[in-house]
Amino acid sequence: MSSDIKNVVEELKVLDIWHDNGNIDPFKLSPLFMNLTKNGELDKAQNIINLVKNSGFYDKIRVRINTHQNQLDGIRRVLEDSVVQHGFDKVNLVPYDVKNQNEVFDIRDAKFFEEGLYKKRDSFWKINKFNEDFSYASDALRIKLSDAGFARSINSSVPEKIRVASNVKVHGVPEFYAISDPNNRYDEDNVSRLARLTNINFVSRSEPIHIKKALVLPFDSASVNYYHNISEMVYGIRYAEFLDCEYKIVYTEDRFGALEFICQKLGIDLNRLVSIKDRESIRIDKALHPSSVGYSWNKKIFDFFSRLRDETSGEDVKVYISRMRSKRAFDNEEAVEDYLKSKGFLILRAEEVTFKDQVELFSKVKVLVAGHGAGLTNMLFMAKGGKIIELFTESYVKPDFYFRSIHNAFNYKALVANNNMVPISELHELL
Repeated sequence: MSSDIKNVVEELKVLDIWHDNGNIDPFKLSPLFMNLTKNGELDKAQNIINLVKNSGFYDKIRVRINTHQNQLDGIRRVLEDSVVQHGFDKVNLVPYDVKNQNEVFDIRDAKFFEEGLYKKRDSFWKINKFNEDFSYASDALRIKLSDAGFARSINSSVPEKIRVASNVKVHGVPEFYAISDPNNRYDEDNVSRLARLTNINFVSRSEPIHIKKALVLPFDSASVNYYHNISEMVYGIRYAEFLDCEYKIVYTEDRFGALEFICQKLGIDLNRLVSIKDRESIRIDKALHPSSVGYSWNKKIFDFFSRLRDETSGEDVKVYISRMRSKRAFDNEEAVEDYLKSKGFLILRAEEVTFKDQVELFSKVKVLVAGHGAGLTNMLFMAKGGKIIELFTESYVKPDFYFRSIHNAFNYKALVANNNMVPISELHELL
């Protein structure tokens, strides 16, 4: 090991994010990065990123480091944006003390609650199906998946939480979406992507619209991303069914048309919808603000979205979500598509299909093959027990959708590409 890399390793050891086996612990690196940005130490956060980028082990966590670099660049970009500087006042928010939580039996009674954070009293258990689900895999694949976190246990459920707050202001800068009370207190885990990383936020100088009562849907980490928008923000619409029509529904962006479709499907008045993006300055007398479902989902999210499914057709469909037009396409993408076409698969370019059509299509899907990415969110509309084969590049193997698939008893398989080439013979065996 060269002397310069040794110096980097020693510095990282001091930061307690270095494994003795030659790897950085990414689960420790991310909280460290967030703590620095939360405290406004942007230069120090950049130094940490540079430290890793200039080391010999950068390639091992390239994706995570690049994500942190993009986040840091995003914070700086907004801080330096002339529109934000001239149209908004900068404020420093203070996180709520989340230790003060009230346990309740039914979160649907939130409209009767006083101010505070409420958590539904619920039971949960640990789930670990790694050995069972990957009994088909080679030793090498099992080791790779285990190293990537697939062997971790997950909770069967995450307690539902909802914040009841009075006289709140809405922070309307995209990616900094949040709400705060008159004392500038906010829930730091229920905000958009960049607002999670810093206590700095912005208040519009324009005249606000006034809303007496509102359900503020959970803030999606990134409204432009299908996974985040649907599973984090849109899923919060379920609470609207338990509230009077006088409660407006405040949300970030309905970029994929999901809210409009779901409201029509469930009989929710579209006139209740208020977009923060369209109304950057909003004040709310009483706000109910539920949290999102959490990283690994639970059975309830499948139960909710199953209500949208088209149950009328008994047709079985097999789908491959194409990456032909993506920068993340496999090098043999065309060959993969040709092979799957020969096996009766529909080749789907999800970006060309409306949310309504995706719901209707995936209601019929019995086998889904897809590269790791937001398109796998459509498993929410599949019937219980279908087959999912997730394709990974060698450098980016993540257990996200495996964990989520467990809650709907999917037959999940993982396949890792070799030199960005999907091994079609192995894909054939999994089918």
